[in-house]
Amino acid sequence: MKPRPVIQTAGDGLQQNGGEGLVPSRNVGEGLVPSRAALVTSEEHESGRMDLSARPRGHKGRPYIHGWLPALICGAILAAPPQAAARPIVVLMTDFGHLADSVAICKGVMLGINPELTIVDLTQDVPHFDIGAGALLLEGAVKYYPKGTAFVAVVDPGVGTQRRSIAARTQSGHYLVGPDNGLLSLALDQLGAEEVREITNRALFNQLDPISNTFHGRDIYSPIGAHLASGVEFASVGPVVRDWIRLPRSEPSREDGVLRGEAAFIDTVFGNITTNIPAQWMAELGVRAGDFVDVRIGEKRLILRFARTFGEVELGELLIYPSSRGVLDLAIRQGDFAVTFGTRPHHLIEIRPFQRP
Repeated sequence: MKPRPVIQTAGDGLQQNGGEGLVPSRNVGEGLVPSRAALVTSEEHESGRMDLSARPRGHKGRPYIHGWLPALICGAILAAPPQAAARPIVVLMTDFGHLADSVAICKGVMLGINPELTIVDLTQDVPHFDIGAGALLLEGAVKYYPKGTAFVAVVDPGVGTQRRSIAARTQSGHYLVGPDNGLLSLALDQLGAEEVREITNRALFNQLDPISNTFHGRDIYSPIGAHLASGVEFASVGPVVRDWIRLPRSEPSREDGVLRGEAAFIDTVFGNITTNIPAQWMAELGVRAGDFVDVRIGEKRLILRFARTFGEVELGELLIYPSSRGVLDLAIRQGDFAVTFGTRPHHLIEIRPFQRP
C-alpha cells in the first residue's frame, strides 16, 4: 500500500494530508482550434508590376506560386539573417502591478522615443520590493531574446536615494538597465558582463517631466532602454563602473544522502515553490519517478511523490518535480503549496529518500 502524503510540525505527530478540501482550479480551455492552411498566391508580373488579369491555376484550379519574382523573394527571405527584419525590442519587468498607470506610462515614454519598438512584458508582478525574486525572473528570461534586446528592470525600494542607476552591455549583445541594487547581477552572471556604466547623461532621460525622486522607471530606465534598443551608442549613457552590486547567491549542497537548499522563488500565480537544488541530483539519491521522498521545510516534514509532471499524481496530491528551470520544484496538483504550508523565500529545504517505518 502506498504511503499517504503527511505533514509533521515540531511537537506534533504525523498528520495525514492528502490535499482534501482543496478547490481544484479551473481548466484553461476546452480544446485547441486548428489553424487553417494558407495558400500563397502570386500573379503574373510584367516589368516588376503585377498583372491582375493573369490568374494561373494549378491542380484542380488551386492557386500556385508562379514566375521567378516570388521565388526570388522567398529565397531572399530565407537567406536573410533573422536580425535583418527585426524591430528593436525592449523587455520590461517591474513590481508595479497592473492596477495603476505606471506600466502604461513607462511604455508611453519608450514609444515616444521610438514608435517602432516592440515592448514585451516579462512580468509587472514581481513581489513588491523583492529584488531577489526579480533577479531570478530576469535571469531565467534573458537568453531567449535576440541580440540587441534591451531589458528594463525596475524593482527599486531605494529609489531616490544615493544608489546608482546602471546600464550593462553583455557579452551576448544584450542590454540591461535598472537600479544598482543587485537586480541585474544574476542575468549579468549568466550572459557575461562586457561593460557596465553608470547612467548620468540627462540628455537621454525623459524630457517631458522634471526628474522625479520616486519614478525612475519613467524618467531614467524606460528612456535609456528605448535609446539603447534603438541603437544609441552605449558609451553615451555615462562613465564605466566596476564595483556594481552583485546579489549573493545561496548555493545548494549534497552529502550523506541529503540534498540541502532553499526556497529560491515562490510562483505567485500557482503557489509552487522553486528551489535552488539541481533536478539531476535526485538521481544520486536513487529516487525514480513514482517514488516518495522525505522533505523538510524548516520544522515541517512532508512526504512527497517524485513525479515528472502534474498528471502523474492525483488531484490535490503533493509532488516534487524537475522544473523547466532545471531545478526541483514543490507543488500541490491544482492547489497552492505556498499558501497551504506557509512557505516563504529562503526557507531551508532538505530532501531525503523516504524510509518506511
